Amino acid sequence: RSECNRRCMGEERTCEVRMFPIVSMVFFTPAFAWCQTPLRVDSLGDPLPPGAIARLGTERIHHGDQINAVAYSPDGQSIATAARDGTIGVWEAATGKTKAWFRGRGTIFAIAFSPDGKHVAVGNNQKKSQLLDAASGKEIRSLSGHEGSVLAVAFSPDGKRLVTGAADKSVVLWDIATGQRLRSF
Repeated sequence: RSECNRRCMGEERTCEVRMFPIVSMVFFTPAFAWCQTPLRVDSLGDPLPPGAIARLGTERIHHGDQINAVAYSPDGQSIATAARDGTIGVWEAATGKTKAWFRGRGTIFAIAFSPDGKHVAVGNNQKKSQLLDAASGKEIRSLSGHEGSVLAVAFSPDGKRLVTGAADKSVVLWDIATGQRLRSF
């Protein structure tokens, strides 16, 4: 079996060519070609993996390690991704184009957009949470208070508070404006 590209019913398709031996000859000849699903590419023309319908980013800009967390912006226009290598990507949801690319601290386990979509909160393996500008990655505030990796982050509906959960089995409620720990449970 081998693969080729050809036009099939007016569309570019991947075709499977099966080779069958001809008894009186020493070589193989293509006998039949079956059309399969169309070739898919990302916004820059890079081929997508089998079964993928879109790519966030490109083969040129991507996380260097496993992705641990993803979040939609409240308006649905952006997607944030966070990886074990500390990289954070913000992507256009409709096209997968990169809007922002920056690095947080340590291994990132959790990410969430603020209700206004201007900030992201991340939780990491350094027992901290960070509040970052979603466009630039600039750190606005660092929150320390857990004894284990921060595995979950969520904003209050008004965006004034952040709740974090950690591997130490603690939950902390924070005031975002002051960075003050309001309560633990």
